[in-house]
Amino acid sequence: MKKILLSIALFLGGISVSNAQFEISNLSIGAGLAPSMYLGTGLGTMTSSFSGKFQYEQDESFFFGDAIFSNKDYADGASGTKISFMHLNAGYGRYLVGDADEDFNVAGKIGAGISTYLMTADNLPEGQEDGTWSMNAGVVANYNVSDAIILFGEAGAIFSAGTYNSQGNGTASPEFNCLVFQVGAKFRFQ
Repeated sequence: MKKILLSIALFLGGISVSNAQFEISNLSIGAGLAPSMYLGTGLGTMTSSFSGKFQYEQDESFFFGDAIFSNKDYADGASGTKISFMHLNAGYGRYLVGDADEDFNVAGKIGAGISTYLMTADNLPEGQEDGTWSMNAGVVANYNVSDAIILFGEAGAIFSAGTYNSQGNGTASPEFNCLVFQVGAKFRFQ
């Protein structure tokens, strides 16, 4: 039975590989600046973020991957406290207005990924870190300046089950959940 299932899987995999055609002109990479607002207790303020993106476009949809990095220094509370977050996401998007080839388009996107943090403070002997699986959703608007340059604006949210606590005593438990607003540019290969 295992051999039959393996044979069927290889056969179906071969069919899908032969039908898939990778075209470099459908691939774009980019970067953006993103103010992020973390929704957990104690992190309700905006932090600056940097994002890196890649996207593989189809006619009416696309696959994406992005990485968002943000840092927050805290003057109040523990002296020298700094928290660095990283969100790695991948998923699927669908154009709601226009398509990939139009000058202006709007798309919805949904995905999953991993969120991590590293917290350092003067009163901690070593940094504390944690990570969790996350889900993300958003809306992105693109404007094609040329065939190669695309300006974008994006609003999205990252939802996660993970929390951290300061020195293991549960006094601070902000969540990974955050809202992200990004603006930036992408380069489409020709």
